[in-house]
Amino acid sequence: MRKEPVALFSGFPDHHFSEEITKRLREELTERRSIVFITARPADYAQNDDDCDGMHGMFAEQGMPFDEHCVIDGRTEPSLARELVENADCVFLMGGGACLDQLGLIREKGCYEALLNCHAMILGVSAGSMNMARTVVDHLDSMEPFDGLGFTDLTVSCHHDPRDARRLEQTLRMSEDRVVYAMEDMSAFFIKEGRIDAVGNIFRAENRELRPLSADDIGEPVQRIALSGRRIDYIIDDKQLDATDFLAFVNRIWPGSYDAERTREALSRTMNVTAYDGEKLIGCLRILTDGYYFGTITELLVLPEYRNKGVGSRLIQLAKANTPTMLYFGSQPGVEAFYEKNGCAKGMQSYTIEKKRNRAPIGGKEKDLLS
Repeated sequence: MRKEPVALFSGFPDHHFSEEITKRLREELTERRSIVFITARPADYAQNDDDCDGMHGMFAEQGMPFDEHCVIDGRTEPSLARELVENADCVFLMGGGACLDQLGLIREKGCYEALLNCHAMILGVSAGSMNMARTVVDHLDSMEPFDGLGFTDLTVSCHHDPRDARRLEQTLRMSEDRVVYAMEDMSAFFIKEGRIDAVGNIFRAENRELRPLSADDIGEPVQRIALSGRRIDYIIDDKQLDATDFLAFVNRIWPGSYDAERTREALSRTMNVTAYDGEKLIGCLRILTDGYYFGTITELLVLPEYRNKGVGSRLIQLAKANTPTMLYFGSQPGVEAFYEKNGCAKGMQSYTIEKKRNRAPIGGKEKDLLS
């Protein structure tokens, strides 16, 4: 989860922000040097340019122009795309296209980590809002869920209209396996430090039952994303991971006598995906790979008090998104469901060749490590 604010919009059919949405945007966007739009139609260059100007015009109309505005699409070089996101005060994920096309563009341009770590407020509309979620269902494409950006646990269905029987049925089908928030146009979710505020007409759907969103419903996703209020930060390929901090962390899970220098050497050979609560290391997944043929997860560790809060799942998702190779790894009996829930396919039987060491290894056999 990001510590900076995000907002999910359904749509603006008249191309104007409402008074309430304008008020909240003005409160958050005190710096307006640069806004960057990320398209959901990577190859539609002329339309992207028009939409970029038009959407920036919605801010300017309300007295909130940015000094610079631009769009990231298929033309944008990856290095420039990352630089634009890193320096933006606002990033706006556009709609009008398929969710997977936008996610594919973000991956192709290498922008995910920049989005996760940038100081910008991130906004989304339509497909862009849907892609903010940990789990996305794009009912215009398929009912199969897929991983989104993970900035919120709110799975949304946009452009809800109670008079549209076809769209209502799609939303109800989505709700058979998860809670879905059906957003009418001109509605919004504003999320900041674990607090979720709703604007406009939004409905909650679960098990094919649809009803208006209530104050109690708002409390539910806050609990599910409570860690975002504690500023959980994720780092991909953490080059600053210190052996002393890592050993203090490991001893909370696998108590033992570990050699600090050998630990330092081991950490230098792996891609370390880490999770921090402030300065405290709370989770770590290490990938050992040759960069081309083979890769493996050496261990996935989460501190006991942070398990069952989505930390391990997020580490797995980041590993999937950033590994240069396929990953092969073993699982202890009883935790297979965790990996399968996170999109890992069950593969071949694994075997172990035991080797005695003079000092305790960093790894070892898995215990109940998962979030």
